[in-house]
Amino acid sequence: MRDMLIKNVLKNFILDCKARRLSPRTIQRYESDNQRLLDFLHARRIHHIERISHKHLRAFFAELHEVKPKRIARHNESERYSPFTTEGIYRSIKRLFNWSLTEGHIKQNPMQRVRRPKVPKRIVRRLSEAQLKILLQEIAETKEPVRNLAIILLMVDSGLRKGEWMSLKLENLHLDEQFVCVNGKGEKERNVPIGEVTCEAMSQWLTTRPKTKCKNVFVKSSGKPLSGEAIRAVLRRIRDKLKLQRLYQHLLRHTFSKLYLKRGTLEKLSQILGHADMQTTKEIYVQDFDIDDLIEEHRKASPVDRLQRHSKTTHPAQT
Repeated sequence: MRDMLIKNVLKNFILDCKARRLSPRTIQRYESDNQRLLDFLHARRIHHIERISHKHLRAFFAELHEVKPKRIARHNESERYSPFTTEGIYRSIKRLFNWSLTEGHIKQNPMQRVRRPKVPKRIVRRLSEAQLKILLQEIAETKEPVRNLAIILLMVDSGLRKGEWMSLKLENLHLDEQFVCVNGKGEKERNVPIGEVTCEAMSQWLTTRPKTKCKNVFVKSSGKPLSGEAIRAVLRRIRDKLKLQRLYQHLLRHTFSKLYLKRGTLEKLSQILGHADMQTTKEIYVQDFDIDDLIEEHRKASPVDRLQRHSKTTHPAQT
């Protein structure tokens, strides 16, 4: 086993990621995150991968907690990398060293002795059913109501990612059987079920869809593929009109997932969302109770309300 330069290991790792057809965005993140480590090691004259110990890696993450990103250092002297960014860098570096161990570039993986950075617990936001009904009513007032309604219903009814509905082809529609075939992350193909209402909205869109050689399901009036920015602009205008705190495309994916779990199973949800591991689905959507459920449960169990009701029954109002 040769003692390889870490920069060459990274090049080969990125080449392997491209050969496995990982998404360009994922590859870019792996490359930029690991380049941060390379810069740190280069400053300490560590160039070979076998020379990297868990102590070097711990020092890197310790410094990462203190360093100010270049893009924000000029604007806010007190701001640091967020815990979520740091945790993402950790995952990218761990994948590099796991790959290096598999490829035989290292005998032992130093990342096994580096603990994952803690991240604060985040509540996954979603729209309530009442907000969702209002959103669908507002879609009717947009410039392309038939098309936009089909897109919004598709996202809310299936949890598709932005890139998945944008790249959806006519040949991938199976409306009679109530499902669509999508290409997810890593070019992984999966069948996603949709309901009758969504199928009907999709059928209505297909009858009014401009005639074009473009095979994308959703197109502009010119016949060219529709961009995510067009729907982002629609949602932004509705958000401002309704004075909502947030309204964006991935929020609709969260909304689908939260509402699905009220009646569906975690295993099926994981398959529909295209998660490689059901644990990912669990960590995102089952780490807390939905606020609507908590409010309803609290109404039944509120100690103060129970005292008040008990007081009224034991001491009826004097007339």
